[in-house]
Amino acid sequence: MSSDDIQQSIEKIPPAALRLHTHWLRHRSPIGEIQSLSSTPYVATPKVGRNDPCPCGSGKKFKQLLFVSLIAPSPKLNIKSSFT
Repeated sequence: MSSDDIQQSIEKIPPAALRLHTHWLRHRSPIGEIQSLSSTPYVATPKVGRNDPCPCGSGKKFKQLLFVSLIAPSPKLNIKSSFT
């Protein structure tokens, strides 16, 4: 690249930056809208671990009932079986 090519490339940077700024300025959301979206954080529900008691209330470990629930799903677990 010659020094003239480098100088021409450098001269193209400010107009390109201004075009980018103008483009993204048009797509910007109002500040109040952004704050209202981020004011309510997402909280994940706790997952049932393999060694935790089953949520169906049987007192058995979840891992013992998982296979059974896939074959004959319990309405308390809200697990739909792919076999039925």
